[in-house]
Amino acid sequence: MTRLISSLALIVATWIATTAAQPAIVSRIEHGGNITVNAPAGLAERDNNALQQKEKSERDKAERDKADDKTDGDKSSGSREERQTGRATTHQTVQSRGMGFRIQVCTASSKQEAQQRARQLAAKFPHYRTYVTFKSPTWRLRVGDFKNHNNAQEALRNVRAAFPAFAQQMTLVRDKINNWTND
Repeated sequence: MTRLISSLALIVATWIATTAAQPAIVSRIEHGGNITVNAPAGLAERDNNALQQKEKSERDKAERDKADDKTDGDKSSGSREERQTGRATTHQTVQSRGMGFRIQVCTASSKQEAQQRARQLAAKFPHYRTYVTFKSPTWRLRVGDFKNHNNAQEALRNVRAAFPAFAQQMTLVRDKINNWTND
């Protein structure tokens, strides 16, 4: 019984001390006083590691955004991209981006499958640019930069004839397209 009473007394004393200190802390905050918090060394180390990780992820994101800006073909940057055709590498510059059409050849569950089909298509149609993109949960293979619907329809017929095995999946999609110039 005495143990219980002493425990209760300790709890009440702690509560009184805490509530009595609160107005002093609040008044120091409101009136611009300095408050020092003593934290264990391990906590400060974790905080520094978290800060470093955050800075690294922000740098990585900035680099990815910068790379995306280059492939977006901003007129002012005149971004450069290498295209691997069947035999040689050609250099082309994105002149501008606008709306147009692409052929969506397929959607795949793996990047390797989409890239394999892209290689097959590039071997038969080296003049069409291929785009393998990921939109969760699938990989998409799109082909071409067509400014008008008629050219896209004609290309779709040609690609379907060349690849009848997955012709059913092929469709035209409206998309941002690149206007390329040869260097």
